[in-house]
Amino acid sequence: MRMAPPRSRFRTSTRASKYYDVRVYVRSWGGGGGGRTSNITFDADGAGPGTNAVTLQEDGALPNPPGFADGNQAYILSYQFRATAEDLTIEFEQLGANASWHQYGLSNEEVERPIIPTLYSTGVDDSRAILTPGTPDPHYELTSAPDPGLTEALKITPHTVWIGADPEDGNSGWIGASEPYIAPPGTYTYETTFDTTGFWPDTAELTVAVACDDSLTGVYLNGNLVSFSSGGYTLNNPFTITSGFVYGINTLEFLVNNGGTASNPHGLRVEVWGTAEVVPEPSSILLLGLAGVGLLLAGRRRRPRG
Repeated sequence: MRMAPPRSRFRTSTRASKYYDVRVYVRSWGGGGGGRTSNITFDADGAGPGTNAVTLQEDGALPNPPGFADGNQAYILSYQFRATAEDLTIEFEQLGANASWHQYGLSNEEVERPIIPTLYSTGVDDSRAILTPGTPDPHYELTSAPDPGLTEALKITPHTVWIGADPEDGNSGWIGASEPYIAPPGTYTYETTFDTTGFWPDTAELTVAVACDDSLTGVYLNGNLVSFSSGGYTLNNPFTITSGFVYGINTLEFLVNNGGTASNPHGLRVEVWGTAEVVPEPSSILLLGLAGVGLLLAGRRRRPRG
């Protein structure tokens, strides 16, 4: 649907005190050059000024936001909030002369609790697409290794045995200390951080599934050991973390032992998602590549097994 300038509005019903995830589905109408700039304002608290806004170029996904590597990347604009009124108004203000906004889809879903958007699985980029082997993982760091020359957590090519047990599915990938996957024996520590600003930390809950070679010897949240399990080369044995969170930056560490007496295959694969209750203000806007939708759905499928 094409919405003409200068302003277009949508209104959707909500119920006070319930959580919602409103999604605008965005993709380039032209050639990915960066036109059709619009202000998108979300007004979730009834009459008065909008509560959150973002400026996007519909024909170019390169600017920040959303900041993707491909100007033609399709993505979703997700607005997550706790309703305080009976409706949400979304306004599109076209900023260019004779510009327009091409609406590909808009959804409004009542959810139990919003996701924590800064939490990432291994082996994916900012849009949650699988990285190319040899690329440093932007969300995980290798903080200790038996060889001090190994300093980065890299997306690695999976061993054929790992693929046979549980193929990469687009939601997470294998990382390691070197590409290819051969590494010295000893303990490796991988660290990721996520931000709970805007959430009540005592309501946070993570669902975590880990595959590794050889063995998972520790999982720490903010320096505290948590109860964990591992499925060997598969993600079939998830566990949950329900305490130990702090407001702001949280640190999650995974310790993996690579056995043997000589260099041999080593890797780590983590699929993680988390939710928490939001602090009523401010609400949150996040931008995800469409590949990220699979991550959320996969997390919801796995949660009952945990």
